[in-house]
Amino acid sequence: AGGYLALGKLTAKVVSGQWPVASAKPQAANQKSPSSFILHPSSLFSVRTPTALITDLGTEFGVEVSAEGTTESRVFRGSVKVQVVGGTGLASGTPREVILGENESARVQHGEDAENPLVIVRGLADPTAFSSVRPGQLAQVVQERQLEPFRRWQAFSEELRNRDDLLAYYDFQPDESDRLVLRNRAATGRQFDGRIEGGKWTSGRFPGKYALRFGWPGNFVRVNIPVECRRLTLAAWVKLDYLRYLSGLLMSDGWNIDGRDFVGRIAWQIDDGGRMSFCLDNWKNNTYSSPAFNNVGALGHWRHLTVVYVYGPEASRATFYFDGEHVGEGDMTAGVRPTMAAKLGPATIGAWDSRGADRPADAAGDGRSFRGAVDELMIFSEALSPEEIRRLFERGGASAVEKSAAAAAATEKKGEQPMNGP
Repeated sequence: AGGYLALGKLTAKVVSGQWPVASAKPQAANQKSPSSFILHPSSLFSVRTPTALITDLGTEFGVEVSAEGTTESRVFRGSVKVQVVGGTGLASGTPREVILGENESARVQHGEDAENPLVIVRGLADPTAFSSVRPGQLAQVVQERQLEPFRRWQAFSEELRNRDDLLAYYDFQPDESDRLVLRNRAATGRQFDGRIEGGKWTSGRFPGKYALRFGWPGNFVRVNIPVECRRLTLAAWVKLDYLRYLSGLLMSDGWNIDGRDFVGRIAWQIDDGGRMSFCLDNWKNNTYSSPAFNNVGALGHWRHLTVVYVYGPEASRATFYFDGEHVGEGDMTAGVRPTMAAKLGPATIGAWDSRGADRPADAAGDGRSFRGAVDELMIFSEALSPEEIRRLFERGGASAVEKSAAAAAATEKKGEQPMNGP
């Protein structure tokens, strides 16, 4: 038959003026209960506030209560009765009341005299005041709010594109003129555009954002970035469906076999233990993070992955981050080639072309398909700091769930030793 509004805003659309009268057990004199606010003798639908009682007379209306206790009521259709409740200085001790018609409003507030009585102030209704809670307009408001993360990301994305150290930036938003091309949004331009081979466009990490889904042989994006970097940062938003032997995230084509020289070409992937892996050409020099995808909660959700590689004349290191948090690092100076700069060259996103463009068919079939979706991928020609990586994660649209998951992961991994080895 009604309800009590202590603070906030509501609308009610009453299709029938008659409602069953609520009932409750009698309360002790000193016992507080919400029912003491809700129950009233009328069988008409009504809303009680700290200062007023609004009774429906066959209508659609809105009620708002401010933090100061002021009650405002607006009528969209039909009419309501607004009664002042409480206060002092009211004639004959009875509530003051007013009948409101369509497009009218009333505000119940404290008066200005010494006794501070409650008074009714009448006026025309603001048609937009309740747009966020009216049934016909709520869907539009919800849609606008759902697009807020996308708009924040758009602003951050535009900011990123102006960085001098951004070598390539794939935002994974389709180009409607050619949906088989993955545009490089960095200032380096279309020379580093990717070509989509088999990947399927799908929903990204929030409404308005797109991603590419991989997971079958022949599903990947082919790119060619013929550069050499002594410092390199790779960052991506990914949703991994399940773990397999090795899932290629960004991998240069080919390998240094049969006397061919692929020195320094990179391989960034995830193994079946949930660890990120990074290496330069030589499998003996793989470096791994601690397990990142080590529970069901981390699979099937959008996660932010980063690896930072730094070349040194005597030592080289790779450092890994999961949802903006450090999850391990490793020395990469061991092996046949103790130090080398990173080279990308011809490469694939979401798989691996292990034979290279000029090699015969791969007899082993080691395509290392990424089983899931990729939403965004950035390649920096610098080593980003931990603070910058955290900012990429947070400004990139991390939800409260992702942030809490990152905190839990950091707590769980505290004290773990990074693992190196094949």
